[in-house]
Amino acid sequence: MKRCALLVHILVIWLTTLTMQSVALAEGRFEHHQIASKILADAGQPADREVTIYLPEEYDDSELAYPVLYLIHAHSDMGNRTWFAYGEDSLLSLFDELPAPLIIVMPSMGKTVRVVEFEEAHLIQEVIPFVEGKYRIIPHREWRAIAGHSRGGEDAFYIALSHPELFSIAGGISAGGPRALPLRAQVEAHNQELYPLQFWLAYGLNEEFDLTTENLRFVSILKELGIPCINVEDDGTHGEFMAKGRHTGCLEFISKTLGGGVVSVETYGKYVKTWGDAKLSE
Repeated sequence: MKRCALLVHILVIWLTTLTMQSVALAEGRFEHHQIASKILADAGQPADREVTIYLPEEYDDSELAYPVLYLIHAHSDMGNRTWFAYGEDSLLSLFDELPAPLIIVMPSMGKTVRVVEFEEAHLIQEVIPFVEGKYRIIPHREWRAIAGHSRGGEDAFYIALSHPELFSIAGGISAGGPRALPLRAQVEAHNQELYPLQFWLAYGLNEEFDLTTENLRFVSILKELGIPCINVEDDGTHGEFMAKGRHTGCLEFISKTLGGGVVSVETYGKYVKTWGDAKLSE
């Protein structure tokens, strides 16, 4: 009897170890695609753009559809690969550890020179239809967010306010850039009752390039106009956005607000792609 009990005990330990190993090995993955942009080609801009998609670990074993975050990189010659400069394993761990699963799309929004209106059109009319026609993403604004770092954060605000019918959350991680927040007119014109938007911002109180002032000004505008806004401050500089956890806070907020698989995508339909347009299939 003692020997039998010992064998059972060993078996339990072995099975527990295997379970722990399988949990440890479970992770999401990245997929990379090339998009030949007609919009950018017609504008005389580099037309071949890579887009990277993060799929949560449970995606392949689920029939659920997922919320989506469009995550825009900072000013960089590396495009969407800018995010991987911080380490692919670290990025994957960050995404895997979010409170609730969501699909994360990292488009390439140009290199040194960015023509905003064409880059915006490329994202809205080409990237979103491509991604949401290929993956099980819920194609409704209530389940779609956009965020970015540095100039990518200001791009996220600009695009969300230009297309509030597509996004319900806009996030900024040390946001700022050459437009210097001429966003007040957009905010004032925005119909918050028809398209409720909420904003999340994190920034340091010692940001370079006058970005602290820009973020404080934008927060003031949002609060003055009664638009939901969460702003998180720390004592860091622009380059300390990762050390201060600004990116983690942004992703966790969006994950908690939108994350988690929901009903099968067939219930909602998918985006179909036509040049210059994006629409829901019937």
